[in-house]
Amino acid sequence: MLYNINEEILELNQLLKEHDENYKRYAMHLGISDSSFWILYALCESDELLTQNDLCTLWYFPKQTVNSSIKALEKSGYITLVPIPSSRNSKAVTLTPQGIEYCQKNIVSFMKAEDDAFLTLSKEERDLFIKIYRRQIVSIKAATEVLMKGDLND
Repeated sequence: MLYNINEEILELNQLLKEHDENYKRYAMHLGISDSSFWILYALCESDELLTQNDLCTLWYFPKQTVNSSIKALEKSGYITLVPIPSSRNSKAVTLTPQGIEYCQKNIVSFMKAEDDAFLTLSKEERDLFIKIYRRQIVSIKAATEVLMKGDLND
């Protein structure tokens, strides 16, 4: 049998899906959607005020998904929307005291486990992993753009 790069791509894609599944499973364990998990994660790790648009841009979620998750997190009492003084329409998504407590217990502890897992790699391995992964994402994004432009012309 000839060497086939498709087997490597298949394995890579399966690993990426498995990686995503770990996060989805944890979110499900917490009783929240994966998009709600990522919103809380983003709020825990950011020192800046984040709007719904910021969350869409940073985490590649559609606006409707973020909006639905924001409403669910508001209903649970974990977040609130606060007007940003320098903006007429934008509101910052902020954690409530209950949300801070929830995040400390569930999200920050997950982030610590994530850190510990990543630290099983050496600094050089982590840097190389990120460099290669970033290059792969840029390459597939460019290739996808070419394909999508081609579809418009057909």
